[in-house]
Amino acid sequence: METPRGDRVTVAPVGPLDLATSPSLAEALAAAQAPGVVEIVVDLTEVDFLDSAGIAALIRGSRELAKAGCPLYLCGANGSAAKVLEITNVTQDVLPPPPD
Repeated sequence: METPRGDRVTVAPVGPLDLATSPSLAEALAAAQAPGVVEIVVDLTEVDFLDSAGIAALIRGSRELAKAGCPLYLCGANGSAAKVLEITNVTQDVLPPPPD
């Protein structure tokens, strides 16, 4: 679920991101925050379902990481997950894509 690349760690959940799986995402985000990591990217390419619990886990994770000075970015959302993020405006206001 985690792939380190220098000072960036990518967390890539697979399948649904919902009430049942959002605690695992929270654990992965907490574990990804290690010395030397300056940003965390959540790659949603393989997420096929996203509900309010998944969005809440992303937002909570973003806020916790921001307190530690480690921004969280999203990438790869597609299909219904991308639509949910668009409708909720999370990607524009809360979780931007990673910088180039």
